[in-house]
Amino acid sequence: MSSDITFEDLLKQSKWQSYEEYVNQSQAIIEKDVKTNAQDVDRFVAEIKKSEEFKKFDIHNLNEDDLKRAQKLLANGNVVGVDGTKSSYQLFTGVRCQIGIIAVNYAGEKIQKSFFISEASYHEKVNDIIDELKAKISNSDEITDLALRGLMFYRERETGLDDKFLGKYKLFHGPLIPFELMTNLGRLKALKTNIKMLEKLIDEKRCISIISSSTNREFYFFGLALDEGQYMSMSNYKLGHHLKTRLLANPGKWEANDFELAEKFLKDYADRIKIGVIRVGKRPYVFHAHEDIFDLAAHIIAADSMFQKEKGFPLLIDYADTLASEYFSSGQFQSRIEWELAKTGKYLSEISERKMRNRG
Repeated sequence: MSSDITFEDLLKQSKWQSYEEYVNQSQAIIEKDVKTNAQDVDRFVAEIKKSEEFKKFDIHNLNEDDLKRAQKLLANGNVVGVDGTKSSYQLFTGVRCQIGIIAVNYAGEKIQKSFFISEASYHEKVNDIIDELKAKISNSDEITDLALRGLMFYRERETGLDDKFLGKYKLFHGPLIPFELMTNLGRLKALKTNIKMLEKLIDEKRCISIISSSTNREFYFFGLALDEGQYMSMSNYKLGHHLKTRLLANPGKWEANDFELAEKFLKDYADRIKIGVIRVGKRPYVFHAHEDIFDLAAHIIAADSMFQKEKGFPLLIDYADTLASEYFSSGQFQSRIEWELAKTGKYLSEISERKMRNRG
């Protein structure tokens, strides 16, 4: 968005007084707008390819020998896809959350792990009911969604490191070192525990991650300039350096010991992880891998993505995601809680108004 745009400019957008006018006119506007977008993308990619910044990247072509090696690893079950799902339900006494993790390979080996978190289990009884009410109003004693995501990411990586898959390559969905695992998760004091597990993950070396939607748009835009069947990296594109600019820019927000712990981890461990961008199909994806296996990681991702080349994304991750959604259905979890609410006579007082709307 242009920095010169104002709210009044946005109020001047296309508008119609009647639904009939909207139906008659909007399609032509959308058609023109999408065509302009396509032209802008083509122009943008052409200019990126000529830029000095793009020329700084190391561009690699996928090669047949490494693809065959990766295909063999996949077929023999030596690559494991790991993904998780999280469902939560807010009740008066706090959140209830179901976390399900799937780790699976093409040899049929599989780990299913599930976890149930009840915030009520961790509440301390307060003698003064008003103090308890104030705590609820301020949310100071609630487990946040950030913390629940951190729990899921931790459990995913913990499952990938299970002895059952010792010596195999692990393919995770999302950043290899999620932002959530580099924080204390509020009052939970999680940083030390998380870093201990992440050090083990990086020492294992065979852990790879693919990001379906990177928050760093720079990587995606440069990836658009790749040809299909190419991947790229840069010597200073290390995950430690990238996270340092995001996490450690303001030391004053950290407790002294935590800052030193995070800084040392990023330097000694996270800087072994390279950031790459790969394009197998029409869309590029960011991936993370240990510097010792970076090129093999790119070929594993590419070989698995060729099972669904138009999408250009690893099938093993989609396989794990499908199983996680099937075994740990969010809809079923919510329905089970609502069934129990109905049995206790608390359904109408706990359920949200939006969920009670009858849409026929």
